[in-house]
Order: sequence, then C-alpha cells, then structure tokens
Amino acid sequence: MEGGGGALGAPLAPRRPPRRSSAGGAARGGVAPPWLRRLLLFLQALGIRPDRPWRFAQLLLAYVAGWGWMIWSVAQALGKHPQVQPPCEWRAALWLVLLGAAHVVDFVGMWFLLRVKGLPSFWQGASPHTMALLGPILQENIASFAVLVLFYSVPIFFWMRESSPSDMRMYWASILGCSVSLFLHMALNSVSFDFQAVYMGRLQEDFCEGLRSGNLDVREAYAAHREVNRQRKTVFRFIELMLSVYSALCVLSMVVLCYDWSFMPWSHWSLIFFYCSLGSFFSFVAMRNWVKMNAWNDELLRQVAEATGGLGERELWTAEDRTAFLSYLRVTKHSLSIWETELDESFSIAMPSILFGIGFMFFELGEAHGWSGFSFDQRCGYGRHGHEGHMDMHHLY
Repeated sequence: MEGGGGALGAPLAPRRPPRRSSAGGAARGGVAPPWLRRLLLFLQALGIRPDRPWRFAQLLLAYVAGWGWMIWSVAQALGKHPQVQPPCEWRAALWLVLLGAAHVVDFVGMWFLLRVKGLPSFWQGASPHTMALLGPILQENIASFAVLVLFYSVPIFFWMRESSPSDMRMYWASILGCSVSLFLHMALNSVSFDFQAVYMGRLQEDFCEGLRSGNLDVREAYAAHREVNRQRKTVFRFIELMLSVYSALCVLSMVVLCYDWSFMPWSHWSLIFFYCSLGSFFSFVAMRNWVKMNAWNDELLRQVAEATGGLGERELWTAEDRTAFLSYLRVTKHSLSIWETELDESFSIAMPSILFGIGFMFFELGEAHGWSGFSFDQRCGYGRHGHEGHMDMHHLY
C-alpha cells in the first residue's frame, strides 16, 4: 500500500494494563454511524482513495476548476461595473485569486500528509477506531461547509448585484464553483489534517491519563512519550512550511481586500465584511487544533510537576524521577511554528491586532495624508475611501 502508517485497529496508547474508563484510546469516540460505514464501503468498492496519485490528480483538477470558475465568474460580473474598465476586473478579483492560491497550497499539503510514512492514515484501513474518530470530524466539517457557503454567497450577492443588477448568472456560477471547491476541501481535510490533529489529541490525552492513574511507571512513560513525540515531530516538520505559505497568502489576500475597500472604485461593504470574517476565521478557527497541540507541552510539564502527592492525591514516582522526567520533557519539546513563531494562545490576540493595525494604517493614510493608493493602480481608477463611497472623477487625474 502507498502512504505511511498502518491500520489503526490498535489502541492509541502504548501497551499497558487497560483502564476501565477507556477501551483502547481511540474507541472513546464511540461507534461509527451506519451512514459512515456505508459511505466508506461504497468508496472502497469504487477504488476512490485520495492517497492514490491518479485519484488525487482528479480531485485536484476538480478543486482548481472550482476555484477558477468562481474567480472567473466574479471577474466577469465586475467587468460590467461602470467604473471598472478591462482588464481591471482581474485586478478587482486579485484578493480572491490569492485566497484561492492559499487553499490550493493547503489542499496539496493535505494530500502529501496522507503519504508521510510513519503516520497513521485513515485510508490504510478503516477500523472501528478510525471510523469512530472520523464520524464527529465529518459532522463538524459538514456544518462548516454550510456556514462557509453562506458566508461567501450573501455578501458576494450584493457586491455582484451592484456590478450587474440585470444579469445574476455569474453569481450563481460563482456559487457553484465555491460549493464544489469547499466540498472537496472539507472532505479531504476530514481524513488528513483534522484526522491527524484529533488522533494525536487522543494519543496525548491517553498518555496524560496513564500518568494520572498511575498505570505508567518511569520506564513506560519514557517509551510512551517518545512515541507521542515522534508522531508530533513528523507532522510538525511536514506542515510547518505548508502552513507558512498558506498563512502568507491568506494575510496578503486580506491586505488586498482592505486596500481595495479603502481606495479602489469597486469598493463595497462586502469587502470589509470579507476582511473581518477572513481575519476572524484565520485567527480563531484555522489554527485552533495546532494551538491546542502546542499547549500540551506546558500542560504535561505542569501535570508532572504538580503530582507530588498532596491533598490526598497519589504521588507520581519519586522526586528524583519526576525531576529527571521534567528535564527530559523540556529538552525534547517539539512545537509547531509559523514564520519562526511558535503557535500558542497569543496567536488569537496577535493576529487580530496585526489586521486591525493594517486597516487603521490604510484609514490614516487616506484620511490624514490624502494618499489615494499605489501608482500602478492608476489606470484602474483611484477611488475615495470605501466607507465614503466611490471615486469622484477628479481622482482619476
């Protein structure tokens, strides 16, 4: 078989006496719903597996076609805007092109993660454990798909209606492209990034529970932590570059959005809506699983340090063993970083602050300094600030 890792029929935690509260780690997810079992059997019968190169090529082609169709539809609608002259409709859709490029990078990264050797892969054997993990992931992503389609379709409707109120065919075409791309993205994400994040989260929980219950002695704890750390290191090393590129393209897309809203003639309230919504998604949703996984290092250090046997609790090993294990945890710590910055809880504060600063900078440049935008945008027309309406004709010259 291609790809890495074997079937996940084994418990997530290292071998040790079973606990009454957990039947093999991953099984805590419950029994897979019947609809999921039928779907997987159908896909296996057709041979549709995203970890096969030629199948992925088909998925990637459909995914890129969906984004391309959506961008083309938006550009065609904007070309009918009275203040957008060809080929400036493609400049107006630049933020969407950058966002699409970011998602294509993300999509390709998800497939490559399926093929990394040494990692568990859902498609290497759909055991009850793996399906119990995948069921809740799919349900969450189905809800996310519906929310994201709605998030895109409502503001883009008003933006495109202003450009071509008498012909909304391009709007429905863009919704079709958006729906195809988002569906494929959510489906592959469910068996790739989200699956790895949930699987490793369960693995980490199982390890911590073993320490709390006293089922792990010192030797077993070292062995179990090495296995957890090996998988963390493998995943982090793979996705760091991909997340850095994805994040850079997303932030650049949001900067173009804010700039267009502030200065360009196709300014519309939907642009600042997208800017705020994309910023919120990127800050609070997109990285949440990886932030939680990074936080596990500090939580584990605190758990071991506090297991001194006070207040009637069981003492974890001897003081010497705990001290040595704490030193080992600090030395072997592996965390996920973006742009050489470790992802932690401060990310959800730092990122909105940066985006607010960008918006305030454009506002200040326009209001206090009279800046009308970059010179290379001159042929597409300078607008007044988006919150004041569209340009006056003297801004063109």
